Amino acid sequence: MNKKKVRKNERVKRLGEILPLFWNSYQHMYDARERKAKGMVDFLLVISTFLPLLSIALYTTDLFKNILILLPIIPQFISIIILLKYFAVNTPAVHWFMLDNNLLDGLENGNFEIKTIAILKKLEGFTYTSMLEESKLIKKARTLLLSSLFILCLSALFVLFGGGLYLYLSSLILIIAWIYIIFVFYKKRPDFSGEDKLHEDNTKLLTNWINQNETTNAK
Repeated sequence: MNKKKVRKNERVKRLGEILPLFWNSYQHMYDARERKAKGMVDFLLVISTFLPLLSIALYTTDLFKNILILLPIIPQFISIIILLKYFAVNTPAVHWFMLDNNLLDGLENGNFEIKTIAILKKLEGFTYTSMLEESKLIKKARTLLLSSLFILCLSALFVLFGGGLYLYLSSLILIIAWIYIIFVFYKKRPDFSGEDKLHEDNTKLLTNWINQNETTNAK
């Protein structure tokens, strides 16, 4: 057996050893991303279904017997339609092995590990693309639900006060609060910049530890 064949066999063996790491990474990405998106969609669907009932319940009372109270149902209904699209665009990237001649041939010539790792990385990319699309739907639905709450509160103020100073002051406060929630509160994100420094420190620590062991063994 020539050196080239030996090097190939060693590399194939090495790929086989790290293949479980790629599989675990793919499985983790799939589970985490799908579970997070589905949980958020289910939660928003429940809220979108409950809020119209609130408007209808208020409308049945003598105090809020006004068609304005029913206006929030429109954005709530639209949010339900948007969220239902999740079940159309969601394409779970599940990998399985087909027991056929291609798989057996791959085991013989060393292509099995290469193809499997390449497929797993591709499927990870599928889950990421799916997550981005689902995030867009969730963001749109969430904005519509928040807007419907704003419209509900504003409609209630119009029905209760029907004009005058109290209506304008309450409406102004409500508008300011809504702008803050949409454009400030929900725009804030955690700062993960320190994680890059932690990654560098951990890499340096492990590298020094390995090199120290190699130096000790050489002695």
